[in-house]
Amino acid sequence: MISIELLRIEFNYLKRCAELNLSKNICKSLDESFMILLTDFILPCHYSHDTQNHINAFENIYALLKNSLTEEYYSHLINDTTNIQKFLKKIEFEISKY
Repeated sequence: MISIELLRIEFNYLKRCAELNLSKNICKSLDESFMILLTDFILPCHYSHDTQNHINAFENIYALLKNSLTEEYYSHLINDTTNIQKFLKKIEFEISKY
């Protein structure tokens, strides 16, 4: 089970890393994707083909951060956002059933 509070803390951490190392426009899209995925997860009847696009947005941000952070810092980021990764995997698993 994923704690909503931990998910929020990790999301804010990921968002801050993106703000400092990428662009504000990317962070706005991250906000939108997070909100949609959270709503879809809580109300699974809302899953759509766009759900995978929002998961991909997170994966793209991780990839961009991997290219812009040191290997050590990126490793810390991955270790400190495990609930986000679990959350994305749960949604991917659930949408595979629809």
